[in-house]
Amino acid sequence: MPLTRLTSISLERALTRRRFMHGLAGVGAAIPLATFLAACGDDDDDDDDEPTATSESAVEPTATEEAEPEPTATDEPEPEPTATEEAEPTATEEAEPTATEEAEATPTEDTEPTPTEDAGGDAEVDLDAVKAFALEQAELMKGGTEQLAAIAGRYYVLVSATGFDYAVAVEQNPQEMPGLAFAARDAWLTASTYYELDEGIVAGVPSLADFDVWIDAGPSGEEDPVEARDWQLELPNGEVLDRPGNFFHSLLEPAIWGTDEAAVGAYLDLDGDGEIGQVDVLPEANLFVAASEGLDGATAEMIAAIEAWEPTLSDVFSAEVTMIPTMNEYFEQWKNSVYVTGAEGAEETAFVGVSRLFDINGILTGLHTAYQELSPAVAAVDADLDSQIQSGFDELVSFVADLFEQEQEGVLFTPEEADLFGTEAQDQATALAGQVAQAAALLNVELAE
Repeated sequence: MPLTRLTSISLERALTRRRFMHGLAGVGAAIPLATFLAACGDDDDDDDDEPTATSESAVEPTATEEAEPEPTATDEPEPEPTATEEAEPTATEEAEPTATEEAEATPTEDTEPTPTEDAGGDAEVDLDAVKAFALEQAELMKGGTEQLAAIAGRYYVLVSATGFDYAVAVEQNPQEMPGLAFAARDAWLTASTYYELDEGIVAGVPSLADFDVWIDAGPSGEEDPVEARDWQLELPNGEVLDRPGNFFHSLLEPAIWGTDEAAVGAYLDLDGDGEIGQVDVLPEANLFVAASEGLDGATAEMIAAIEAWEPTLSDVFSAEVTMIPTMNEYFEQWKNSVYVTGAEGAEETAFVGVSRLFDINGILTGLHTAYQELSPAVAAVDADLDSQIQSGFDELVSFVADLFEQEQEGVLFTPEEADLFGTEAQDQATALAGQVAQAAALLNVELAE
């Protein structure tokens, strides 16, 4: 039975803010995400009634989620200079560089960041910090994709052992099968949350943009024969999906949340309440394992690409100008999702795992974080413009965060309201992107086409 009884409120309650906060726990104080986290609010609810996966399917935290130990000083003192080393050079000897000359030497890549030529006066733009932010989010995302792939692998083993009889698989594993289904949602949410923080950079930088199409945003060949990414996904049963769209929203989300019957193995009463509700979904095992492993592999490739990326001012400014003014598209997706339209009228099979508002706030937060590294150069040439850009980011992020908080508290917005909010957000974003483009022009930075 399809999930025709899904409603915005029931889905919001099922996907508690506790899960969102759990997925964000690894960020800590490493990046300035106060506004983004504030959108989630506090929630002490427990999902004690949900079955959990057995220890056999539990996944250990990844290395990226564990705090690294602080480096300690070595125990051995620095050797004292010898008398010969301390002696002043004679008139015939070449004098050692003075302290002033050493200070003026060009720093190496491993020490201080090199200021760009057009960075505005003496201000330095630490593009390495932008790369470090993007890499950190990608590695935290990888923790979620690894968990999801491990869950899907165990799930496939249990289902295939019964000849893909999902009812028998649940009967033989009454705790583990439902537990794996629910754990898959948590792992997907963790991976998606960190990707959204990275999306503004990944999708906006030309050399990285294809990963956004592959992982998160690309249409399927059926949806858009012209623009669809040319790739194939081979399933364990030998079936090959040609140009199937993106991993997050075309393949995995419809399977895990049951919004596309073709991606679902069975609808069974997993929570034992005697009804088939929004949590009673078992993904089709072949698709689930292939897409989960594919997402994990694509994430690894993206990490390698970010590691190899040598960011430029053009890259970062172009990402800002390209990705900030995308509010109309995002708000249209929100309007057509179950969070506004409801399950009966929803045109979107995606954006059900978490509200699109949450995604938008993540994208804007990542872009705002990246702009902080551009800010010193902009302020050096036009302090008022930099202040306007900072205020524009604050207002737009707060606007979206406030809508998400209201939605979390049970407010049901109408499609007409969603259109109005989308127009207001787009107006703010267009003005903000224009200011960032003006800053790029002042710094003689050429934007990517």
